[in-house]
Amino acid sequence: MSTSSKNGRPRKDRTCGQPGMRLCNSCNMLLPDEMYSLNRNRHDGLTVICKNCARDKRKQWSDKNPGRDKQRSKQWVKDHPKEVSERNKRWRLKRRLELINHYGGKCACCGETYIEFLSIDHIGGGGTKHRAELKRRGDSFYKWLWKNSLPHGFRVLCHNCNQSIGFYGYCPHHGNSIPTE
Repeated sequence: MSTSSKNGRPRKDRTCGQPGMRLCNSCNMLLPDEMYSLNRNRHDGLTVICKNCARDKRKQWSDKNPGRDKQRSKQWVKDHPKEVSERNKRWRLKRRLELINHYGGKCACCGETYIEFLSIDHIGGGGTKHRAELKRRGDSFYKWLWKNSLPHGFRVLCHNCNQSIGFYGYCPHHGNSIPTE
């Protein structure tokens, strides 16, 4: 046991002598640290119950209090627009990075790697028609890719290569550029 906590009581050894493992307060199972959520307020930085037990407790509370969970969530979103916007922006960037890395992580034509310059391209064309059928653009198209298990037929291109292929049918990186005179 480590030294005392804020209230003066000795801290319980949650690891049971096994580093990287900890005992869940709810199910009493010894699980790896990855099975616990972060909690900055605790001395060890992790919650005392595992993610599975926390999810089950949350579900039980929601079942006992129908509507309150949704109402509370809506109110929080309404009261914290800046935090919601920042959280959504971080989430979209994370998902976009994962998506671009899945499809190669760099422009398939010129090798560009700056994330700001990269986009997802339909191999063989037809992207405009496909997005119109789906009624999706940008982030909602990325969500569609995730929901459809990241299907084949897509690649990463930089915006320059993607635009050139879309407008002219080829990319200047491959030597078929339009004469300037």
